[in-house]
Amino acid sequence: MSSVPMLLHVQSFDAFEDVGAAFFTAVPALMDSHHRAISRAVIAAGTLFLVYYTLASRSLDRRGYRVSFPEVWLLASAGLCSIYAWGFNPWGQAFFIMNLFHAVQ
Repeated sequence: MSSVPMLLHVQSFDAFEDVGAAFFTAVPALMDSHHRAISRAVIAAGTLFLVYYTLASRSLDRRGYRVSFPEVWLLASAGLCSIYAWGFNPWGQAFFIMNLFHAVQ
């Protein structure tokens, strides 16, 4: 599990030191030391949320609300693709996968 894009993204948090936000300057070191656990937590939480979203939409439909299932499918599939593309691939490959996925959608 690489999740390199997330690690590269938080490196820019060092710029918060310029505005006196010392709390955020600790994020890169925290990410570096706990990278695997944070990556797994983000992937698990994102996946669980999408499962919850899908089940909640089905529950609303059963209670009589009009639910757009194509919309639910698009959000859930794009979310899963995004979570797993950015979670397990290097930046360039994840960017290509997401662009291709959106083009196919």
